[in-house]
Amino acid sequence: MYSAPLLKRIFQILNALLEEKSPLSLTEIATRCNINKSTTFGILRALQREGYIRREEKTRRYAISAGLAEFAKRVIKKVELAHISRPFLERLLSLFDETVFLGVRDENSIRIVDVLEPRKELRITSRIGAKLPLTAGATGKVALSFMEEKDLRDLIRQAGLRRYTENTVCEEERFVEEVLKVRGRGYAIDLEEYMKGVWAVASPVLLDGNLLAIVWIVGFMSLLEEQRLPSITEEVKNTAHLISVAYKAWA
Repeated sequence: MYSAPLLKRIFQILNALLEEKSPLSLTEIATRCNINKSTTFGILRALQREGYIRREEKTRRYAISAGLAEFAKRVIKKVELAHISRPFLERLLSLFDETVFLGVRDENSIRIVDVLEPRKELRITSRIGAKLPLTAGATGKVALSFMEEKDLRDLIRQAGLRRYTENTVCEEERFVEEVLKVRGRGYAIDLEEYMKGVWAVASPVLLDGNLLAIVWIVGFMSLLEEQRLPSITEEVKNTAHLISVAYKAWA
């Protein structure tokens, strides 16, 4: 993990390159940032390796690359996604007084990008940045429903289906069948499959037919009135759809 002083130097170097229209030499960068040349060179190599800067072979000068622009674009999209989604998530929270989440697929997990909790004492809690397994619960089934069946089976065989509770689906055929159903109906329900005593309903946020994010609501089974499940499901789907429309209008 980078230390705070090193992070400061990384940003100093990036700012120096951003402020200059022409590529800079190692000496120029080190002088402008007041960092010794060996440290500057090490940081430049790391940034180049990650694709955030480029080095011109003939002049040996450094400049910002398209990779940094793509990285910035992804960050902005995530920030805007949470900002655009917030009013719709707040409405969902007000309707059912249960914890509401917004998450995105992050390789083989679902990463939480926003969470709204009710004020009541007995509630589900989590934090922004926390990750959930891809092959578990309602969120995982929603994310996996956008994969081709062959790729889905390959992932299951590689990652395995871990048992979290006695209700967890660990048989490949049954799991695939449930994921395919999610693809058709546009939502997934989890009744104590990932956490004992907890239910969840999730639905995809789409952008041009592709998965952009996932909205889900979570509560305790002991407080769930089963007759409310259909209305909860409809409102989660509706929330996901409204976010899709709002985000597309922004994008």
